[in-house]
Amino acid sequence: MTAPRILCATPSDVEAIAALHAHSWQATYAHALPAGPLLAHLAREHASLWRERLTRVDDPALRIWKACPDLDDGPLAGFICALSGADGILVDNLHVAAPWQGQGIGQALFRRVRAWSNALDPSAPLYLWVLAQNTRARRFYEQLGGAAGPVHPIAVSPGIEVPALRYMWKSG
Repeated sequence: MTAPRILCATPSDVEAIAALHAHSWQATYAHALPAGPLLAHLAREHASLWRERLTRVDDPALRIWKACPDLDDGPLAGFICALSGADGILVDNLHVAAPWQGQGIGQALFRRVRAWSNALDPSAPLYLWVLAQNTRARRFYEQLGGAAGPVHPIAVSPGIEVPALRYMWKSG
């Protein structure tokens, strides 16, 4: 595979991004979350979330990039979403489709957000939340230089909280 193309996501990417987000959650967390209706509910929430976010492509505080594994605007290999806020730049989602995991796509997407973050506000910390049980993601973020904070419960859906850690990267 050649280096993935990192492109700005557009409203036409809603279905692919929502599907990858939902599939990633189901594959990673199905055993840890209440079965059935919650997973279906999360899939609907993810679709709604991406429809709303991808209508805000001109919002200077929101960026969504996608990775395509070839020169065309081909199949979605992964995506990342970052939001600028008062406490820094939040990486709200980073997902890579299973066939492309381990091929540098997650790193390329993260580097893209890091460059945007540094250009937007070089003093702003970059951070994200990861569920505590997701040891694979935690190793990935540690390899990227992230430092984990203490475990805190976060809401993944109304009434459902799970333990998570906040990973931080210093500015610059």
